[in-house]
Amino acid sequence: MERLTVNRNGVWHFEDWERGIDCTGKAVDHLAAYEDTGLDPVQAQAYADCELGPETLTAIKQADLLGKFARWAQAEKDGRLWLSPFPLNDSAKLYAPRKNDVQEQTVQYITLLDGEPSVAVSFDCDYECAGCPHNAPYTNYEAGDGGCDGEGGFGVILISEIGKTVFLTRAEAEAALRGDKR
Repeated sequence: MERLTVNRNGVWHFEDWERGIDCTGKAVDHLAAYEDTGLDPVQAQAYADCELGPETLTAIKQADLLGKFARWAQAEKDGRLWLSPFPLNDSAKLYAPRKNDVQEQTVQYITLLDGEPSVAVSFDCDYECAGCPHNAPYTNYEAGDGGCDGEGGFGVILISEIGKTVFLTRAEAEAALRGDKR
């Protein structure tokens, strides 16, 4: 929900400059307190029916957040929590230094390769296969996890290889390429 109030110099304001409105006062303070809870109107009404004030609502929200933190901590302890090194969206890319150029690879999905977090990528290729990161030991072709026909392909790369053989930015890959002594 879009916030309707703004705090200027310690005073809450409801502003609508298109209509020439700038209000302050107790009602605006209450609206700001409601907005601070992050509750939607149905949740707020449910708490209001229980006659809970803004401080109690904030405490409930904080307790809920602490509960989430506890579940995340337990998931991490159990080995079930993993943070992606890149955003998981349609435009996620990895970059691999190749001879005198950098190969852009499109992230397709996250997977496990021999129990380790890995990323599946697709790529266009017009290189010789020697030195290709998709011909390296950490790519499991025997399991059907990748392949390249010299024009394009698909591979699975261990997340632990990011920053070593593949990179999150083109600039990092270019820097690795400049330092490559192949």
